[in-house]
Amino acid sequence: MFSRDSLKGLKILVVDDQSSIRRTIRNILRYEGGCRDIKEAEDGEKALAMLRQDPFDLIICDWNMPRLNGLDLLRLIRDDDQLKSIPFLMVTGEVDAATMTEAAETSVDSYVIKPFGPRTLMEKVNQVISRKKLPTQTDVSLNLAMTYLESGEYDKAMDQAQAAARLDPGTPRTYYTAGLIFAAKGEYHKAEKVFLKALDISPRYVRALDRLVKLYEQMGTPEKGLVHLEAAAEISPRNVDRQIKLGEMVLVQGDQDKAKQIFSFVQRISDQNTAQVSKRIGDIYLNNKMYVDAAVVFEKSAALAPKDAHVYNCLGISYRKSKRYDDVLASYQKALSLTPEDEVIYYNIGRIYLEMGNKQSATESFQKALNLNPNFAEAKEVLEQLSRKK
Repeated sequence: MFSRDSLKGLKILVVDDQSSIRRTIRNILRYEGGCRDIKEAEDGEKALAMLRQDPFDLIICDWNMPRLNGLDLLRLIRDDDQLKSIPFLMVTGEVDAATMTEAAETSVDSYVIKPFGPRTLMEKVNQVISRKKLPTQTDVSLNLAMTYLESGEYDKAMDQAQAAARLDPGTPRTYYTAGLIFAAKGEYHKAEKVFLKALDISPRYVRALDRLVKLYEQMGTPEKGLVHLEAAAEISPRNVDRQIKLGEMVLVQGDQDKAKQIFSFVQRISDQNTAQVSKRIGDIYLNNKMYVDAAVVFEKSAALAPKDAHVYNCLGISYRKSKRYDDVLASYQKALSLTPEDEVIYYNIGRIYLEMGNKQSATESFQKALNLNPNFAEAKEVLEQLSRKK
């Protein structure tokens, strides 16, 4: 049971795009927990700016918000050494397994489901605060293990991981931590064994699945990781980075149709940085010589990010491979209007003119590339070849 002043002296940030929800949470924290230092932000971007200016003891954040949603804010916080230890309580109206898994793998401390009453919110808040103030001995050992691991003290790290395993042999975190230590030492087969042990205990432990994928890449057998990557993507399907990696790996295995289905799904679920996601997919298609598919994706990316010269350059390459020369030149001209000092684009234009049989225009483009970068070896070589053929 929590006391009326259990939150006294704490500084809490409430993040929600609805002022009424922020007001409700603020009143509960104030009148039920005695908290007087409560700040508010209407979206993740403003919250992140506030967090980088002032220290907070707790973040209570809504999942669905414009500009930067709660999950993306949490990812940024956990990736920031100065912010990553702040307890984070997620507020959500969704209760499906995929949503909960997605939050858990980003290290959310807890979550509360809408609608909620004062008692429910305060119980969650106090649980999170208590774990921060009074961690279990298992948590202490695992945190120490990670600290030693990050400083390269592998033996001390393993001692702490083993201590945690003795205290709580039924948690997958202890085996996962041991796997990280073995992998850092280059003992890949031992790492594989304990990661698999973590999955025996908890088959939906996505972190262990992801680490196995990375481990097999380090071992030079990335194909062995495909089954684990597919399992992770099924458990937490809205992780864009993982889905893109899965699509790329499936493509390497030669299944273009399945890869295209995965990439199509990725574009549907990408509510943030959609242009960037399309560009990444386009680059993958381009690297795998799927030029028609690359052009379609880069066209979408160009529509979403019309000032990205890289997209137009890649779009030009895609068109060139399909011999759509008028479209190629239009794309490169658009790229030049954004980055007029880019010698690579002039070089690419020169290659197009050569393919079209226009040697004079090709020579002019290669010369412009060389003027911008006198050390541009490829442009210099082509110019010398054209000169000898005159």
